[in-house]
Amino acid sequence: MRVSLLTAIILGILFLPVYAQAPEPAEADTVKQMPKPEMTKKAVETEQAAEPEIAKEAEKPVQAAEPKTALEAEEAEEPAGMELNLTVKEMTFCAGVEEREPVSEDTTFSSDAGKIFFWSNVLNDGDEASIEHVWYYKGEEMARVMLPANYPRNRVWSSKIILPEWTGEWMVVIMAGSEKLGEMTCTVE
Repeated sequence: MRVSLLTAIILGILFLPVYAQAPEPAEADTVKQMPKPEMTKKAVETEQAAEPEIAKEAEKPVQAAEPKTALEAEEAEEPAGMELNLTVKEMTFCAGVEEREPVSEDTTFSSDAGKIFFWSNVLNDGDEASIEHVWYYKGEEMARVMLPANYPRNRVWSSKIILPEWTGEWMVVIMAGSEKLGEMTCTVE
């Protein structure tokens, strides 16, 4: 009996791959159900810890916000724990940019210049980030340009087409989220 049982096991192991292969279906399935990932213990604890905070926020009375100007809204404080490792090393207005460097730097431009460039050198000691050049004319936001700041040294620039009637003071504010990194003004005459 032991011999026949042993023989059956050996034969089963040898021939199992031949019989275990299923024929391929005529049509291949195009949609596969992905297994639902299980939450780790840490994720469950985080989710549970966040729920009381949400409940507390819902209980707070809603207060009407006072209207703010665009500049006041941008100067709002950064939330606690939000640290950016961005520093503006250099910034300037110029007539153009060649080989990543400003050309004809100035703070006064003719109204027939057509286009003004704002160039900045932003240092990044942290993770990938982005900045914005926000262009203002007489206190009114005219343009917002998102620029990457992913490297330790980031020479980035934006430009603004200036209509001949747009004379007066122009300002560019360098923002990273809601944090102001720097600002500079120029005059169009």
